[in-house]
Amino acid sequence: MDRQDSTTTLINELMCNLGLPLSIEATSELTSSLILAILESTLRRRLPIFQSLREARDLSSRSQLTAQVLRYLENDLVQQNIGLEDIESVKLARGEEAETEFIGKLLCWLGELKGYLPDGNMSCPVWRPQVPENVEPTASTEAPIWTSSPTHSSFTAQKSMSSALFASTSMPAAESDTTVLSSLPETPPQRPTHLPELTLFEAPFNVNDLSEITTPTRPRSHTAQCIHEIGHTTRTLPAHSVQDDPDETMTSTPVRTEGWIAPVDIEEELHSFESAHPPQKLGTPRRPPYRGQPSSSGAALLPRTPQRVVTRHNSPSQHTLALLNERAKLMGELAQVKTRAYATR
Repeated sequence: MDRQDSTTTLINELMCNLGLPLSIEATSELTSSLILAILESTLRRRLPIFQSLREARDLSSRSQLTAQVLRYLENDLVQQNIGLEDIESVKLARGEEAETEFIGKLLCWLGELKGYLPDGNMSCPVWRPQVPENVEPTASTEAPIWTSSPTHSSFTAQKSMSSALFASTSMPAAESDTTVLSSLPETPPQRPTHLPELTLFEAPFNVNDLSEITTPTRPRSHTAQCIHEIGHTTRTLPAHSVQDDPDETMTSTPVRTEGWIAPVDIEEELHSFESAHPPQKLGTPRRPPYRGQPSSSGAALLPRTPQRVVTRHNSPSQHTLALLNERAKLMGELAQVKTRAYATR
């Protein structure tokens, strides 16, 4: 008895124990409706699937039905990555041998867990895509390995990073040149034809090893052709320190850490602000103090900017708004006076 016949026998036994008066001769006879019926009978509950989708017989609807069943199996029942997201629902709806064989094994494993099949120590199946016989297995056609171990993923990331760094340091670094003439290379760029593959027993990549990688330096005869190639001038300036200026002293304002914060007096704050910034008279702005004769080179004098009148408002728009409010207030008082005078007549 081969593997498919054993799976077919287990499915027939499972349907008999579930009370389904059906039998199949091959796993390819597992239609989308039969898979749904076996799953709902095993779980003893009805899945939230539309009735119109259950009764549909076209390939597109049956493909949607199998896709919902696969999603429910992976997310709600199995709750682990066994490759269900890689199964094509169209192939399963058409009755492809590999897909129906896998779903049949998964249903038998679920029936054994629920007690509808005798305990045979059946393990949860894992989907592995089939490789054609006339195609040699390569990195793109090999069966994927599903694992949840964090060690494997971290080691794979370290190996990929090490390979990328090795590839970047094995090629000579070209000098940065962003001019139009340099965009036309004389010779095509050279690429390495072979990179040694890292073995699994090599030491993982360490970030501290980056300090040992030598970077090719720019020759001194190179002339900067772009603004980003000019060295920054701040690197050559000496660092400023407080110790270099003995006249500068660090003073700190004492801060009170006990007691309560007193409420703010608005009138006192406004009075102190107005006393510190006295208003200037309207008229021609003050001229800046005389700073001597201009240089003999005949340079023109810079235009003087008139100083703005300082008021208790922060901006000219607020000052204009205050004048308009005052005008409206006066107009209101004038209207009240005229009203009283008209009433006394």
